[in-house]
Amino acid sequence: MVDVKSARAFLVPWLLCALGGAVASWAGVPAGWLVGPMVVAVVLSLVAGGRAAPNVKWTRPWPNRFGQTVIALLAVGPVAQSSPGELAAGLPLALLVTVASMLVAFAASSLLHRRAGVDRATSVVATLPGGASLMLAVAREAGADEKFVVFSQYLRLLVVSLSLPAVILLLDGPGDARPDDAVAPIGGAADPTAMDSASRISEWAGDWSSWAMIAAAMALGAAVAKLMPKFPAPFIIPAILAGAAGAMIWPELAPDMPRLAVAVAFIVLGTAAGSGMTMANIAEFRRALPYVLAGVGMLLATTALSAWAMWMFGITGGVDSYLATAPGASELVFGFVAERGGAGIVVVMHVVRVIAVAVAAPSLPQLMRRCTPDQ
Repeated sequence: MVDVKSARAFLVPWLLCALGGAVASWAGVPAGWLVGPMVVAVVLSLVAGGRAAPNVKWTRPWPNRFGQTVIALLAVGPVAQSSPGELAAGLPLALLVTVASMLVAFAASSLLHRRAGVDRATSVVATLPGGASLMLAVAREAGADEKFVVFSQYLRLLVVSLSLPAVILLLDGPGDARPDDAVAPIGGAADPTAMDSASRISEWAGDWSSWAMIAAAMALGAAVAKLMPKFPAPFIIPAILAGAAGAMIWPELAPDMPRLAVAVAFIVLGTAAGSGMTMANIAEFRRALPYVLAGVGMLLATTALSAWAMWMFGITGGVDSYLATAPGASELVFGFVAERGGAGIVVVMHVVRVIAVAVAAPSLPQLMRRCTPDQ
């Protein structure tokens, strides 16, 4: 017999998060299907000590993997439409920005270690801009406090994610025109009011080939994760690389994601990110909280300066520069790129950063202990 009370406690928060996504999308918020659920999940997580928050345990692993795969496939189009020269230019830039952000992360980790008493391994892994899921795996290898690492990484994810829409709306104006080949909003037409009911249903449902591509990309990610357990973001990077390579050879292969798949992916990822900010976590780590936020501010300032330099040198437009250098929130960035027709260099820089951090991260805590001994 179904427990009505338990079912209601499970479904209502998720429905509220989905409603938040629908409202944000309707209001024209960039990547509204992700930002809306994230904001609602944060609010619900802070209510009644987190008891009203959505239960995100079911997002591990397959719904979360579905969300990551869909976001990765969204990023295929901009990469496939970019010239090889443009993509190649992103490699050295990505390495420079990665090194700069890692140096700032080291400074932030020292602040966290000395002022808040967080052990060296935990402070380093908690501040690295490599993504929450990847840093959790690194934390296990380095013997760091996994709970603190997740808290710190998701706090930065929230700050970055909630700042991106404001930056997009601020910069994406007449002075920073979209490229001529910019795509319409994800899954949408240039004039939605001109669409009939049949077109709307087709837009949301997609066709069998799109769903087959999602299934194939998820199978690829599962195979990579099994064969290479330490491969960074196995449900994101392999899908982007394989999809972009295929689309460059056969342009018709570039996926056109069903709007339903995009909405579900964003709701799952946004809700999972927002549900980690409970009052219990904030209370437990209240001593370190100011220093974690200071570290996030240092990273944002560094990446904003990097973005300004890219913009001033004419490498990319203002919005694309900011997206390319954002310290994390890759799924949200990929969604923005697909939604507004951004440059493929943005995706390349994030992929290179994730791989570089993944390769370097396991040895960094020990290196930091040698270079900066406790006083």
